[in-house]
Amino acid sequence: MRTVVTKLGGAVLSDAAGFARALELIKSNPSRKYVVVSAPGKRDRADTKITDLLESLSNTSEREETLSHIKERFIGIATGLSLPDSVMQEIERTCMEISDRLAEEVSERTIEFAMSRGEYLSAYILAAALEWPCIDAREIVRFTLQGKFIEKVPEITLPERAVIPGFYGADPRGTVRLLPRDGSDITGACVAAIVHADVYEVGKDVPGIFPANPTIVEGPQEPIRILTYGQAEEMTYRGESVLHDQAISLLRAPRIPVRIFGVSEPAGSLDTYIVPDDDSSALTGNVLIGIGEEKNFTMFELERAGMNTSRHFTLKLLTVLSEYGVAYDHIATGKNVLSLVVRTKELGSNTEEIVKAIKKACRARVTVKSDLASICVVGNQLGSHPHLVGGLLQALEPLSTNPKIYWHEQSGTGTSLIIGVAATALPEAVRLLYGYMQSLKTS
Repeated sequence: MRTVVTKLGGAVLSDAAGFARALELIKSNPSRKYVVVSAPGKRDRADTKITDLLESLSNTSEREETLSHIKERFIGIATGLSLPDSVMQEIERTCMEISDRLAEEVSERTIEFAMSRGEYLSAYILAAALEWPCIDAREIVRFTLQGKFIEKVPEITLPERAVIPGFYGADPRGTVRLLPRDGSDITGACVAAIVHADVYEVGKDVPGIFPANPTIVEGPQEPIRILTYGQAEEMTYRGESVLHDQAISLLRAPRIPVRIFGVSEPAGSLDTYIVPDDDSSALTGNVLIGIGEEKNFTMFELERAGMNTSRHFTLKLLTVLSEYGVAYDHIATGKNVLSLVVRTKELGSNTEEIVKAIKKACRARVTVKSDLASICVVGNQLGSHPHLVGGLLQALEPLSTNPKIYWHEQSGTGTSLIIGVAATALPEAVRLLYGYMQSLKTS
């Protein structure tokens, strides 16, 4: 029998009805042997995610009220599923443990522990409803003592079926450490690699990955049917939130395909499959496939006469970035000008210090442009179709901003074209690029 690892997001598990649908889904396919869950998400737009509520417990003035609200939500889910008193007792015990730890000390470690309990209780409840084992994620997701996620999955044996909480793991001392937000995708990928799954599927409240952000591009869109690991990684890295890019990295070596589907969608609906880069099924007739986008980028432009003759200019620049712990996203050089693009969050509050350090190390004039956005157009062998690359750039001509484009870069493999624009121009730019892609299908 095939082995399927299923990850269910917080939007799917927001209430008892969501858990009931999840139970029906899991039981409908005996191949679904391992289920990874997120904490309950929003029940409506005015609601708050459980993880956000747990994070807010650092505020002592509202802690008791917030913790009571969290407990009521979980008890409501357990009651709606008619679970035994032992589940209610575990919810009570967990909330009491959170309260006791925070009363003793409010620190990064105690807040991380509190935030991890949303996934823990989701898994505990679902496991009780299925009558399956609940495996603590601390046995599966490993971190260094410094809190860095270890990508090499542990060699452990899991029971025949199990529910596992996402989002957290542990360092060698057993201390809870958190993955990034949406990190339950990473937990699921770890489980899939450990059990050598035939498929890793991600159940969401949306049906697959769309060609463009539905909140920006109005009108019906069909999900992308097939993406390669490389294409999906580019889209998710550039802002597509359906799947975490680190999850894809973990699935590359074992070549585990991914299915992304809508839990509430009827049978036979279109899903998105993510397959190895050399899978022939990914070679469709479409050269342009989808668009990912992300805001909050900053560009540094360095100018110095004769820069190109200095063998150590770029090394000095990268040394400054390393000293401040800044990773860069894009770099382009000319004879006298170098452009460097970073995610603004990498800079923290050190922008002015970094500029001074760059000026001193590189002896260059430095200008800074913030509030930029990065757009990633994913495709097949873009290098073989330069007229399409030119068409994408030409499609942005109507943009009212000046400059219309801050940078553009094509990947060496022809998987993507990255374009930088002003953040204010992002929605219009995405719509223009999507319109050009659609025009190719109708021409």
